[in-house]
Amino acid sequence: MLVNDAAAYLFDLRFPVLTERHLAGGRLDIYEEVMEVNVAHDALLIEAKIYDTSAKGKKAIFSRLSQLYGYATSIESSFHPTENFLIVYRLGGSKLVLPREDVRIGDHFFRIVHVDLTPPACSGSRSPKPTIIDLDSIVEEILEEHCAS
Repeated sequence: MLVNDAAAYLFDLRFPVLTERHLAGGRLDIYEEVMEVNVAHDALLIEAKIYDTSAKGKKAIFSRLSQLYGYATSIESSFHPTENFLIVYRLGGSKLVLPREDVRIGDHFFRIVHVDLTPPACSGSRSPKPTIIDLDSIVEEILEEHCAS
């Protein structure tokens, strides 16, 4: 449902988006490409994940960034450059503290967008202590995982 909302928003902004696109040996949540042959245009890759505990959120960030990195390296070697986004939706649990700048994995950059959808009863001063995510260690794990395969 949230992926469809994100795709509809992008479509309203005139991005030609495809959802659940099977490409590069995997399934992307949202993929945007320009169909004209002579256009040098970045592919827009978006993965989305929901979390309700900090442990699930950290696991989602690792697995989805790893997945996006795999897609980006496959697509860039076959088609054209990519712009890579991970949308993380918080439904409960402690809020994840993430960097505002793009995350670099190898030669690729990824933007993590955190959307807090917790109800008022679980947010603000009633929210559990935030969890700081160490993206450097996650990036290191992703690179080790992809170099080993």
